[in-house]
Amino acid sequence: MPADLGLDDMEAGVLGNLPARVQEFLQQPFLGGDQSVVAEW
Repeated sequence: MPADLGLDDMEAGVLGNLPARVQEFLQQPFLGGDQSVVAEW
């Protein structure tokens, strides 16, 4: 099961269209449970 990054379907769809290394780079700050990181589109 993928990590819950708190993204809605639209945001996850945008992220899912990026190359795998870019997805990993963008997700990394959110995977440590750091609640101070906020995604604003």
